[in-house]
Amino acid sequence: MSKRQHLEQIEKQTGIRPDEMIGPEAPDELEEILSLYWTIRTGDVLTYQELDAYVRLSGTVLTSQDIQLLRDIDMQVGHELSAIHRSEHGSR
Repeated sequence: MSKRQHLEQIEKQTGIRPDEMIGPEAPDELEEILSLYWTIRTGDVLTYQELDAYVRLSGTVLTSQDIQLLRDIDMQVGHELSAIHRSEHGSR
């Protein structure tokens, strides 16, 4: 279960939207790739090994553009998480 699916389940059960889900609505195409990203990502950085394992196990075909987009999303997520960590723990 992806993090987003988990949060959606919490919202369905409680009737309250978790803060992590509040934001602008994304186009359907972006929602698809973001959902895929949160499904595949298991660690701090999305690796080619994770992508390879996902493709082999799911039978999903990812184009080189899909892979680059997933890596770009991961880089942005990493920057955001680093910024949050710095703000919570002071700049180091």
